[in-house]
Parts: sequence; C-alpha cells; structure tokens
Amino acid sequence: MAKAENNDSDVKPSSSNEASSIWSQHVADNGRIYFYNKVTKVSSWTKPDELKTSEEKEKSVWREYKTPEGKTYYYNTVTKITTWTKPEILIEVKDEKPEPSQNTPNSEIEKAMEATLMAFDGKSEDKKKIKHERRTAIKKAKENLEEWLMSNVRMKPTLRYHKAEKYFADEHLWRAVSDVERREIFDDVKKAIIKLDAEQKKVTKERNIKTLGDILEGMDAIDHTTTWAQAQRILIENPDFARDTILQGMDKEDALIVFQNHIKSAEGHYLKEKQNEALRIKRSERKTREQFIQFLSELFERGLITPTSTWASLYPTISADRRFENMLLTTGSTSLDLFKFYVEDLKNQFYTDKKIVKEILVQKEIVLKDSVAFDHFQQWIREHPKGKKISTNSLKFCYYSLCDKAIEKVKESEREMDKKKKKLEESFINLLQSITPPIEPETEWEQILELIKDEEPYKAIEDDQLKEQLFNFYIRSIQEACGHFHGPTKANSTTTSSSKKKKEKKKKKRKSEEYQRKVMAKSTKQQQPSDSKMVSSELFILTYGALVNDLISDLESPEEVNRQLDKIGYNMGLRLADDFLSKNPRIGRCSDFRQVMELISKNGLKTYLGVIAQSNQIGNAGDEFSLIIDQNPLTEFVEKPVEFKDLCYSQVICGCIRGALEAMHMEVQVTLVADLPDPTELRIKFHRILHESIPAGDEL
Repeated sequence: MAKAENNDSDVKPSSSNEASSIWSQHVADNGRIYFYNKVTKVSSWTKPDELKTSEEKEKSVWREYKTPEGKTYYYNTVTKITTWTKPEILIEVKDEKPEPSQNTPNSEIEKAMEATLMAFDGKSEDKKKIKHERRTAIKKAKENLEEWLMSNVRMKPTLRYHKAEKYFADEHLWRAVSDVERREIFDDVKKAIIKLDAEQKKVTKERNIKTLGDILEGMDAIDHTTTWAQAQRILIENPDFARDTILQGMDKEDALIVFQNHIKSAEGHYLKEKQNEALRIKRSERKTREQFIQFLSELFERGLITPTSTWASLYPTISADRRFENMLLTTGSTSLDLFKFYVEDLKNQFYTDKKIVKEILVQKEIVLKDSVAFDHFQQWIREHPKGKKISTNSLKFCYYSLCDKAIEKVKESEREMDKKKKKLEESFINLLQSITPPIEPETEWEQILELIKDEEPYKAIEDDQLKEQLFNFYIRSIQEACGHFHGPTKANSTTTSSSKKKKEKKKKKRKSEEYQRKVMAKSTKQQQPSDSKMVSSELFILTYGALVNDLISDLESPEEVNRQLDKIGYNMGLRLADDFLSKNPRIGRCSDFRQVMELISKNGLKTYLGVIAQSNQIGNAGDEFSLIIDQNPLTEFVEKPVEFKDLCYSQVICGCIRGALEAMHMEVQVTLVADLPDPTELRIKFHRILHESIPAGDEL
C-alpha cells in the first residue's frame, strides 16, 4: 500500500461526485479499491462513512460470522440481533455490486464493449426485480416454516429429521422450502426447542426446589431424626403436596438433595438449641452452688460450722434448707463436696489465723490460761493490726483451741506428777523389799526408820505421812500374802498386785511382738503357703502398733517407715485379693471403677478390719475416689508424738489396697490424705488396666 501512495502514476484515480475533499479513492495493482486521507495521510481498505451512501451505512451495521461447524450467521451491531438468515440489505447490495474489473479499460475496443452492454441495462433491471421478488418469497417461506415448526406439538427435542419428513411431508409450508434449507431450518428449530426446554426445566426445577423446601419447613412432623422413607410417607399425606402435580413430578435426586439440606438445617437448629439448653443448665447449676456456698457461710456466721465440723453432725441442719434440696437436682460437685471444700478452706484459714494469734501473744508475752475470758482474749488480739483482719468466729475458734491446749498442758503436767509420784512410791516399796533382814508382818514403822532414813528413795519423798502410809500398805500386802491379819489397820495389797500385772502385761507384749514379727515376715515372702492361711485381723490390729514401733526404732526417718509400711501392705494385698474372692464367691465382675470402690469400702475393709468406709467420687471422670474411715481400728488409743508428724501411721492400708487391685490387673495410686488424730481418709486414683498379670509377691 505504501508503494501505491508514493507512485500515483501506477494507479488511476476514479472520479466520484460524492467524494470528499479529504478522502480520495484509488485502485491498487490487484484491482482492490482503497481510500486515502489527504489530511491524516492514512490509507484504509474500508470505505469511510463520509463517502458511504445511506444503503451502505445500513449495510455496515451487519457483521457476518461463522459457527465452529462452519455455518454462517449475521449480527447487527446496533440492534444486537442475531439471525441465521442473511439480511435483505446485504442481498441487495451484493446483487447491485459490480464485479470488480481485473484491468482498467485502456483501449477503444473495451470502451465500445462497455457501451454495448449499457444498451442491455433496461432488461437487467427487470431481471433484478424478478430475482429480488423470488428471494423475498423464499425468505418468507423460510420464516413461515420456522414459525410453524416452533409452534408444532410434534416438534420435540428428540425428533429426528427423517421422522419429521414422514410427519410433515404433506404440509405446504414444509414443501415450500428446498431440502437443504429445510434441514438447516429443522436443525435450527430443534436447537432452539432444546434450549427452550432446558430453560423451562431449569425454571421448573428451581420452582420445585423452593416449593418443596417451603413445605418441609412448615411440617412439624419432620425433624432432624426423620429418614427419607419416613418423609416420603408424610409428604403424601400433606395437602399442599397432593395438590401440586408439577411438584409430584420432581426429580427424585433433586428432592433428596432438598431433604438433606433441610435435615442439615434442622440438625443445626437442634444442636444450637441443645447448646443453649446446656449453657442455661450450667448457669442455673452454678447459681445453685453459689447459693449453697452462701448458705454454708451463713451457718459459719452463726457458729454452726467450724474447721472441725463433720457432715454427719450438720446433716440434719443442712438437709432442712431449700438450697440443699436444689443441690440434689444438679450434676457435678455434690453438696457433700462443697461442704468438704468449705471446711477445708476453714481449716487452712484457721491455721493461718492461729499462727497470727500465737505471734501476737508471744509479742505481748501473754500466757493463755483456761480462766481467761474470751472478751479479754479478743481485746488483746484486736489491739494488734494483724488481729483486726481475723473474723470473730475464727478468733473464737482459735480461743477455744488454745484454751483446750492450755487445759491439756495442765492435765499433762498432772499426769507427769502422778507418774513421778508413782515412780517414787515404787522406789520406796522396792527399798522396803530390799531391807535385810526382811520386814515381817509384825515389824513397826519406828523399827525400820533408822535403817532407811539415809536412803535416796526415802529422801525423795518429802511427806512423812505418805512414807508411813506406804509402809503400812506394804505390811498389809505381806499379811495378805501369808494369809494372816496382824493389826487393827487393814492392809492393802493393790500396789503389789498392780506391779505383778504390769510385769505379766510386759511379758505378754514381748511375746506378741515376737509373734507379730514372725507373721509379718511370713507375709512378705515371695511364695504363698500352700494352705493359704491368712493372718487373723484381730491379731494384726493388736500387734500393728508394736510393728510400727519396731520400724521407728530400726529405720532412720519417718519417710523410710512410710515406705516400709506401704511395702508390707502391698505384699499383703497381693495375697488378700485371692483370699477375698474365695470368701465372697457371689461377687461378680465390676463394670466401672465406682463399683470397685464400693466393693472395697463395704466388703473388703469389713472383712479384714471390721469397719465400713464412706466412698465419695472426686470430679466427674469417675476415676478418682476418697475413702473415709471414721473409726480406724489401727489408730484406736494411739497418740502420735510431735516429732513424728510426717509419719503416715495407716500407710499399710494404702499399700494393701494398691497390691490387691494390682493383683486384679488394675494400676492405681493410693494416697493417705488424713490420719491421726483425724479420721483416716484415703484417695485412690485409677491409672490403667494391666493386661499382663504381675506375679504374686513382686514388688514395685
């Protein structure tokens, strides 16, 4: 094209009355027409709008395209209309458009031929008119056939062309179009019907989905637990569903999807309601526990609950209150658990307050006596800054505790004085027994006075009257021993007989201790005797104190004594498991750890210690319990010295329970929570099931 622009001599400019002064028309070497803009110096193959006629402008709005199958269709850029039929304007322009000449007429002969052809223009115009009318009729026939097929009931998306020829062979509109064009129109109509059918199905599907969803939403009989089979039976009885014939023809898969979505939504609502209900119950139970704790605080303010209070003693008072009844309807921590926690807090607070009170008394150099009134005691404590923070009830309990301790000290001092006095009396009696020659029943006090006045036992007793009474006491014992009565005063042989009883008691104690050591040595052996005779529980209880005493003497620390007691109990428990099962053949298999604890508390301890323990669950997991033995036979008449505060006196029970449960393939942890002087409390924590049995007698 550049060559055509630079060499105007190679092309012949054509004249046009409508040409603009800006644009000029030229013909390239190949005969193709192009246009040149004199202002912008731009060439274009497309005819500018300034040079187009009205018909050409109308033609320019149509664009010709082809489908992937090669079929031609036309698109109007102004009206946005697409059609398979070629627009009439394009047909007329094509007919009127002259065939481009390959060569420009450059001879007289060609000019003459052109003039000759012009003579036939009149006839050409008639032919064009006839041709145009024929084309118009063909186009009309095509349009009529297309409309007729679109409205024909036999025209289905599945209808094939060869069957359509049979159905429509006698129809005038069908025969009015050629076979090729008829096939094209049939295919186009079929595609349009398929498209309309798909759109109709889509609309129907959306309508059915919405309608079925609304029906399911309004049916209370269908919830999150309803199955598809049940829902179908319920839908059949629904009047809305029965009246809707279109909905009854709904695709089963679509209906199932709608049902599944409805069930998922119902499940979501159900779970949300369940969570809200659980949260409501949780809040209600929390308020109930808070009210019960407030009730315990009221009892504390009234002085009914103290750090040493027990559940059994306060149960009549607590059970009569409405807040206790409300606790019975809750889950989790029970009223007993809250009571124990509350009392435990009181104990901790009491120990703290008692320590502060002692410090204040030491600073003030006050020795508390039982004769001191509480008002004076309270005044002393309140004068100190730390004492102002202590509550009145706690201060009162500290007062009673310290007074009891002071009274106990006085009693202990009296007992020590009595022991010292008895020791002096025994020494004096022994002195009388050692006199040579021996004292006879007829001997007088003045006769032996010179013999013993320089002896230490005589000097140790300051009361002369008591010395003479002891002498008369001794004479009376001699007289009763020989069966004679030699004086007006009745002698008493209580001292001598009591001494003999003490000696016999010590002798029996030594024998029982030796026997107990033999029994415990047998119980710790690795092999069990063939006759499987168990140690008598009564004998074990009687000799247990001597066992603990021997361990304290032999071992260095209370911690080692605790370990040894646990070890002894563990080995005993391994053997007691089989013995217990043989004595109780009706006991079946336990389904959970709670039943195991009930069995131990009510049957096991009763069999071997003669007591029943109270079993309480700790937490909600069901794997931790506490056993409370209110009257432990091992700790009766036992006082633990202060220097042995770390001694776990009843640790043998912990080891015994651990060994017995391990023999039954259960690994547990047993801890002694409370012992002397409080009731014995054990805490048992379940760990796991032992799938392989441990040989009897093996130690941890």
